[in-house]
Amino acid sequence: MVLLDDTRSILERYSIQLPNDLSLIQLGKRVYLVGKDVFRLIERSKVKFESIGIPLSKDTGLDVKLSTDGLQFLSRYTPEDSVVWVDLDAGYRFIQGGVITVETDEEFKGQRYVIVGVKVEGESLILGCGLAHVKDGRLVILSQVPKERRLHEVQK
Repeated sequence: MVLLDDTRSILERYSIQLPNDLSLIQLGKRVYLVGKDVFRLIERSKVKFESIGIPLSKDTGLDVKLSTDGLQFLSRYTPEDSVVWVDLDAGYRFIQGGVITVETDEEFKGQRYVIVGVKVEGESLILGCGLAHVKDGRLVILSQVPKERRLHEVQK
């Protein structure tokens, strides 16, 4: 277990400001959000943990993928311009695990993870993380919402 004092590598790209009362703990390739007081207790306990707190990210080898839980928990600390905002129909497809496309003026090579959100009735909702690439002036985003959290239609 490693306390991460330098959160820039994980959160700086998204301009997320971690509140002062939270710490990041790295366990293997995963990073978890915990309260600073909780970390001090864990540090003294000598107990080994497989996970603790809220999962924030995982190093996939390609990039650092932010978790749905971590993104939704930190949504109030995430600047609006760090999110790819989509309409309700695209948001629905995204949380079903689909691929969505959005007009963009961004240009980058390869793939990277992006935060996807939707605005509904004046509320800004973070849906999760998507794996994106640019194709023909459009941002193509593959949902990374876990299968067990995806929205499924109920057959009547």
